Amino acid sequence: MVLVIVRAYRNHYIYSVMNNKAGVQTILLLAANPRDTSKLQLDVEVREIDEGLQRANKREQFKLEQKWAVRSRDFYRAILDTRPQIVHFCGHGTAEDGIILENEMKQTVYVQADALASMFKLFAKKGVECVVLNACYSEVQAKAISQHVKYVIGMNKSVGGSCCLCCGILRCFRCWGRCGVCL
Repeated sequence: MVLVIVRAYRNHYIYSVMNNKAGVQTILLLAANPRDTSKLQLDVEVREIDEGLQRANKREQFKLEQKWAVRSRDFYRAILDTRPQIVHFCGHGTAEDGIILENEMKQTVYVQADALASMFKLFAKKGVECVVLNACYSEVQAKAISQHVKYVIGMNKSVGGSCCLCCGILRCFRCWGRCGVCL
């Protein structure tokens, strides 16, 4: 089994594999910023993740796949197409309503916790081992997904401005919540 550590250090995301499992780990980054929501600097977040991976000691063990302006159907299809071990969503969230995407008619839609949990129940069987929901108030969705995926990170509050880019919850992932900073 692979233990994945995800953390942010000085605005850099770092993914690392803690065993000697052969093969490349695919990280699928899904970004969504629907037009009727506040603008996030998702391109900056993705650049930081990509640069962090390029500087990592074991960078050859990771492949970063990116999907931008993800709609509800794209979320599912991207996971099917890329078969990632790590799924990293960055965008907006609203606690009970869910993460915010657009549909094909460019209308805002909410993907609720039960829908995400059902989807990741299927994908956990196909190799998804870690899910990062870098969206405000995504704790509800993270808890639902954690019924099926071993490593899940979500936010338990609103994070404004640049904090959304490299949020502090990732830096303590190694402690499994014992520090009081993590979920």
